[in-house]
Formats: sequence, structure tokens, C-alpha cells
Amino acid sequence: MDNKSAQDDELLALESIYDKKVFLVDHNGKNSCGWFVAHPFVPMSLNLICNRDGKQEEVPINYLPPLILHFELVAKYPSSSPPAFLLSASWLTLKQLSNLCSHLEHLWKQNGREVVLFQWTQFLQEETLTFLGINKCLDITSLVTYIIRDGKRRMLKNFHGSEDADKQGTIKPGSTSYKQFQCMKKENYVVDQNQERKISCDQYSHEDDVSKVKFRSCQRKEFLKPKTTKGYFTFDQRAVLERKSREKLFSYLIEYNYYKLQETFDNEWHFCKICLCEKQGQECMTFFTCKHIFCKDCIRSFFEIQIQDGKVRYLSCPEDNCLSQALPTQVKDLVSPELYFRYDRILLNSTLESMSDIIYCPRQYCQFPVMLEVDCNMATCPSCSFVFCVYCKMVYHGISPCQLRLDEKKEIMEKYLNAVGKQKQDLEVRYGRKTLQTLVDNALSEKWIDINSKKCPHCNTSIEKRDGCNKMTCWKCNTYFCWLCMSQLSSTSPYQHFNDLTSPCFDQLFQGMLNPADEDDWEFGQFL
Repeated sequence: MDNKSAQDDELLALESIYDKKVFLVDHNGKNSCGWFVAHPFVPMSLNLICNRDGKQEEVPINYLPPLILHFELVAKYPSSSPPAFLLSASWLTLKQLSNLCSHLEHLWKQNGREVVLFQWTQFLQEETLTFLGINKCLDITSLVTYIIRDGKRRMLKNFHGSEDADKQGTIKPGSTSYKQFQCMKKENYVVDQNQERKISCDQYSHEDDVSKVKFRSCQRKEFLKPKTTKGYFTFDQRAVLERKSREKLFSYLIEYNYYKLQETFDNEWHFCKICLCEKQGQECMTFFTCKHIFCKDCIRSFFEIQIQDGKVRYLSCPEDNCLSQALPTQVKDLVSPELYFRYDRILLNSTLESMSDIIYCPRQYCQFPVMLEVDCNMATCPSCSFVFCVYCKMVYHGISPCQLRLDEKKEIMEKYLNAVGKQKQDLEVRYGRKTLQTLVDNALSEKWIDINSKKCPHCNTSIEKRDGCNKMTCWKCNTYFCWLCMSQLSSTSPYQHFNDLTSPCFDQLFQGMLNPADEDDWEFGQFL
């Protein structure tokens, strides 16, 4: 079988095996060419590592962006030459890509110089990481800490060993290699800390669907066309290191892993423990912390009831004894815009209330949150410009003590009496030591008065009874009243209350008084 027939049969077989999203062939040129998107197999325990500014970041991943193989079936393939190709990736170093390119050529030789594209595709998908020794971790530190270099002397080092170089390795101006080198300079090569060459190549992209990749014409870039040999460079000229996301490569790989996990989840079937039904992943939701899965219909109903009741802090996993909380983005995807607005507003208010440095404007029509300054009892509302005291919520009164209500005075006095150390000092700074001492003295006086006096039934004046009978006379309004039942007595015959048989205080005029004899005995007993 001649080369052309072997190529046609091989491409026909591959097109029947792979989907057009993975394998794409162009038959319009002089030689058939195409692209293959190889998704490498990733072991379950692979960790992505990046060390930037002395800080190491490590994240477990399950998926990596594909490698892109751009091939061209030259006339001599497969009898005397392997396919011309370029191998592109963004998460491998140029040295690793060069090793892969060399191994692909070795596979063609090992295969007896027969068609080898299918073997290449299988190797790139199933054995890439194993061949490179990437088992437990993928370190991309060198890929995100490169420096740009375009110095002529440094670039010429890539051409040592070329036919146009002299014994010292210097390339003569006017030679083919020198012209190629000048072309490389214009393309702005990149050299990382290990002096590894990288190529800016916008026409290659790590899309999963190769049919969506936009290929830019690069006929004038001789060194970016598919090659059949390694070339004279330090690294394989068929290895192309993508620079698409070089500044954010670590984030790019994490995002790619997340979307691939989501894609896999959406295509699988999951059991909902609420409705006891099997549903596809795109109809289900996962709580990120606990990984419990429920269908969206059940979770949506649960969220709607909780939000309507104002329990926005209880949008947790329905699993028994699970405290995993739903993310706001998950809530937004499930409930209506109106209900999410209510959820967002209640959650914001509850969060602000839990912050010690946030206070609300005391004006009823405003209620705008105000940020407090450290060690300052004055606050200014940014909405209505009201200046108020952060303690009493009244208009700012400077160094004057706050005007407190009766219930507030009692509460503050109890806190002050029970406080110790810094808590007591904070209260003194806030209210003033003199104010607090006055509160304590007044409270103690009021307590003594409540225990040792009674109120006049006419004018409500406090009356203290030291001795005498139970017929009392108010010192303020001269009203007669009974000390026992606190009833008001007749102004003409006040003692009739104690002589009336129907009175509850009958014959109790002297009830509670000490017997003079008993009083003498008590005094005598003090000296025994």
C-alpha cells in the first residue's frame, strides 16, 4: 500500500472513532492536516502546586486542560517519515513538551514505520502524566515566574550546533539560521528561570471543542509550522508552550477543573433524599461543604419557606445534623428575583447587626448603617448628616453625660456593680465615674426608702415610721392613714378605724410596737 492510501485509510478510521469536537481534519491543502484535542488522564490524588512570593498554594484537581496536537501528513509518511506536528500545552514546561515530542517520534519508529496517529492519540490521553513522572503533584511555579528576554546573545544559544554556526557557536549574519533567529526575536520569545524557551502562539487554544478553536494563518512563521524533526534548538521545535493565561495560569487551571467537575456532575444521575427520586445532575444542587445532593425542586421549596419567614441564616443542608450553608449564588439561581432581594436585604441587615463597629442612624425615617470610629462617642450619618451620641442615640452632647431613662439607669447600675477590671473601666469611660457613682448612691437610697417607708395614699409622698401607733399623719399634706392597710382615715375621727368591729385593723392601733418592758430588757441584755 502506498503512503497516500495508508494516510486516507488512517484518517477515515480516526474520523469514525473520534467526534469532531476532538478530532478535526482538513483535506483542502496539499497535504492532509488536522488537530486532535487530547484530554490527559488525571489520577485522583493529583495536587496542583504553585509557589509565588514565598507562599505555596496547593489545590487538589481532577481535570487538566487538553494538549493540542496539530499534525500534517507529509508525502513520505508513514514509510520514511513521521507526521509533521506541533504539540501545544499551557501547564507543561518546554522541556516536558520536548520529551513528549521525542517520544511520539520514537513511537513511530517503534511501530515499524507504519501509521501511528491512533497510537499517538492513545498515548497523549492515557500515558502523558505517567510518562512525565507526574503522579501526585503538578508544580507550575516555573511557568508563572518567568522573565521576558530578547537579547541577541542569549537567543543565539538556541542555535548551537547548527550548520551555519562556527566553532564558538556564533551564527554568521546572512545565513539561514541567522534569518530565522531574527524572525524569532520579533515574536518575543520568553525565557523562564530555567532558561526554557516559550513561544507566543495565539492560534492554539485549550478549548475542549477543537472546531471552535480559531486558527490564525502563520505561513510567514516558518518555525511554527508542523515539523518532522526536532531541529537544532535546545528544545524540540515542535513543542509549543501556550501563553494564553500565563499571568493567571494557577487560577485558570482551578477554574477549568471546576467547570469540568460541574460538566461531569450534570451528566450523571443522583438520588434526592427528600422526594426519593433519581434526577440528572443539571436538575440537582450540591452543598459545597458537605457534598450532600438534593434536587433543585425540593431545595427551592425549602428556601422559599425559610426566606418568607425571615430565617435567612438557616438556609442549611436538610440532611440531619448537617450545618453546611448554601452559597448566595446558589440561592439566587433557585428562587425568584423578588424573593432573592428579600433574602439579600435580610441577610445584609443581620450581618450588619452582628458587627460591633456598625450602628444605625437613630432617625426613624433614615436608619442608615453608620461606621463607628475607634474610641469616639460621636457618629455622623452619611445619609442624613445627623450627628449623634453612639451611647444614648440623642443629639451629640459633647462631654456632658448621657440623659438616661429610669430603666436604663437601673440596668447600667447593675452592670457597673457586677463589672470588674477592663469592663468596669470601659463603663467609666463611657458614662463617667461620677455619673455612675451617683447612680449607685441614688439606687441604694431608693432601695432603702422602698424597704423602710410607705407612700401616702393621698399625695404619694414617702413616709418613714420610726415609732408610735399605726395612725399616721403625712408630713406633706397632713392626711391621716393607717400604716397597716394604708387606707385613708377620717379627718375628724381617725381612731374610729381601729375601734370598728368590721374594720380589718380592729384593735390593732398599737400592733407592731415594742413593749416598753421588752425594750428595757433588750437594753439590759446588751450589757450581760
